[in-house]
Amino acid sequence: MSDSSGALQAVLDIWIERDSSLSENLDSPLIALQEILSTLTNNQGLLYEFVRQVDQKWGQMYSERPYFQQPGQTPHPEDEYTHESVRLKLIKLLDIVKSQN
Repeated sequence: MSDSSGALQAVLDIWIERDSSLSENLDSPLIALQEILSTLTNNQGLLYEFVRQVDQKWGQMYSERPYFQQPGQTPHPEDEYTHESVRLKLIKLLDIVKSQN
């Protein structure tokens, strides 16, 4: 997954570690990852929270004030992690995971 700043990957790792589907699919971790990504891309509220956490992580990593996009709000032009950009990256990763199953 393309993530030049690394915040998206860091937060996704945390979500994967905390998700119960991983422990339920120890023999097939790609299925667990597919479930997590599907949930994130199909649940707008979860996606918004995920992006908020990614923005927060980016701010911590770079000692900068992050751009927190609000639902229905146009993103800041310099925001690397918008609702739509993160959703598209997760969908792309989901497609890759599905092709591996």
